[in-house]
Amino acid sequence: MKNFIILMLTLCIASTAVFELEFLQPVSTFSGCEGDSFVATLKNELSSDTNIILPAGSVVRGSVSKVNTAKRFSRGAKLYLDFDHVVTPNGRQIPLDMAVCQFDNIYFDGSLYKN
Repeated sequence: MKNFIILMLTLCIASTAVFELEFLQPVSTFSGCEGDSFVATLKNELSSDTNIILPAGSVVRGSVSKVNTAKRFSRGAKLYLDFDHVVTPNGRQIPLDMAVCQFDNIYFDGSLYKN
């Protein structure tokens, strides 16, 4: 019987880390419905001092958590996104807890809108 030694390293992504995402299909308030899934790729790599935590090209998956359609005489439609997990190029799935924070048109509650 052979013995194996497995070295595991746990790395954390800083709460200030910026994920630059490119959506593979459009996500909009016109065609999107609550529960619709979306897929985006990570355009930038996220790294610590010496290690790459998430390489560019990793796939981010999530869903539309809520859509408020545009109504007459109101501010317009709102879109809420729920990011679920990221899949690295080697197939590892890592859960995510993140929100959109840098977008031209974002409400205080995290919803997105477009004028």
